[in-house]
Amino acid sequence: VAGGVKLAAFNAEDKLLKVIDTDEICGQRAAAAGLYATSSQVFLALGYGNSTRATEDVWRFKHDLSEPKMIIERLYGCCSHIDMEVQDNQLIIGENSRHRVNRYDLDGKQIDTWGKRDRSSLEGFTACCNPCNSDIGPDGVYYAAESGVGRVKKYTADGKFLGLVGYVDTTKFDNGSALAAQSCYIPIEVNHDASRIFVMDVRAHIIRVLEKKG
Repeated sequence: VAGGVKLAAFNAEDKLLKVIDTDEICGQRAAAAGLYATSSQVFLALGYGNSTRATEDVWRFKHDLSEPKMIIERLYGCCSHIDMEVQDNQLIIGENSRHRVNRYDLDGKQIDTWGKRDRSSLEGFTACCNPCNSDIGPDGVYYAAESGVGRVKKYTADGKFLGLVGYVDTTKFDNGSALAAQSCYIPIEVNHDASRIFVMDVRAHIIRVLEKKG
């Protein structure tokens, strides 16, 4: 769990195992901007700023939160938010202020980048800062959620567009305002066979479910 300037580890019984102050690591006040854990490592993005020019550095820890090391420097994620996944020993990061997805090895060496800003078609990423959130589904398919427009799309691991999954735009639900629809946070999770996509609507305090037709 990460929040503010703290990173903590708990066991399955909710016992606190360790907590660290990230300011003591990076030397300046930075907010937790993204987190992903594997069975052996923890990756934490520390963010600076609250605009589309906010930046993030990615740190790697051992599973017990020891041996911190900065492996990626100065990514651009709006409002100190950036989403990360690990698959096949690669770190996949949606650099939302640059409308692209980056792939790195677990030491922070860049392998690939794909995506572009696009306001006229579904294939690219629109609004100020997308892809906002993501998840990896079966066969390595990358699912991207876009804030503002509230849509979920899918791509191959190397960026080939596979189509629109669906919409959860809050302007179409609960009388959401245009301002509310631009909230830069739309977490998603894909189930085991991608028949359902769970999308957190932080404004309405509910989880919306996209279900595969047929």
